[in-house]
Amino acid sequence: MKRQYGSLLVLCAWLFCVLWVPRHAAGIHDVQLARMFALPAPGLWFGADELGRAIAPRVLAGAAVSVPLAAGIVAASLLFGSFVGILGGWSGAISSRIIVAVMDLFQAFPGLLLAIAFAGILGPGLGNVALALALVSWVSFARLARAQTVGLRYREHVLAARALGTPTYQILIRHVAPLLVGPLLVEATFSFATTITAEAGMSFLGLGAQPPTATWGNMLREATQFMLIAPHMIVGPGLALLSLVTAIQIFGERLRRGWRGLSDLPIERH
Repeated sequence: MKRQYGSLLVLCAWLFCVLWVPRHAAGIHDVQLARMFALPAPGLWFGADELGRAIAPRVLAGAAVSVPLAAGIVAASLLFGSFVGILGGWSGAISSRIIVAVMDLFQAFPGLLLAIAFAGILGPGLGNVALALALVSWVSFARLARAQTVGLRYREHVLAARALGTPTYQILIRHVAPLLVGPLLVEATFSFATTITAEAGMSFLGLGAQPPTATWGNMLREATQFMLIAPHMIVGPGLALLSLVTAIQIFGERLRRGWRGLSDLPIERH
């Protein structure tokens, strides 16, 4: 229980940083050669980088870039994947097979490698990375939504609605989609953590935001160039990425267990 409250506290702290940093981000790109590779000290908590820029404010600025970007990618993937999955689970055999074949094609390759390939074709840039990750992230939501829809289409309340002549779109909106919210939100939580890690990895490879934009991947890439003389440069962005992803994973696991517990409760009929 303490671990769950701790993860929620970490998430709230990062959310505060995301909302606070854009209003107080002035000066994070200021070059001060007099303090090149300065070690951590009071007021300079993670030290300075190769240009004398304070690392701690840049770590916070990286959160203001990575977190909203990952949220947008997950939201777009969730909406598109859910639509495709519901369509595949409700439609006829031929349409369902085509949709499953497309999903299998995407899942035949590792997601991150496929995203890197898309980003390489589109070119470096934060927008292209977002598009590349969205192109590969929707599949997990589509598979989950399709599997759930196949099971729900034969539920008693759905069969009753069909027998009463209720239009298909109303059945999907009123009787099917609400029952998909829980599982899809759990999947979105884990996908959020994966997306943040993937964006950092692609920025590390030089495919994401370009300098001087501060992102955790960029900072880690710069830090690896000076590991022998300034190993402290990797601590700030490394801890930030580790703490946020771990907190999201713990929160998602708790959400998954809670949803399973609620779904196992008997339904009262009146």
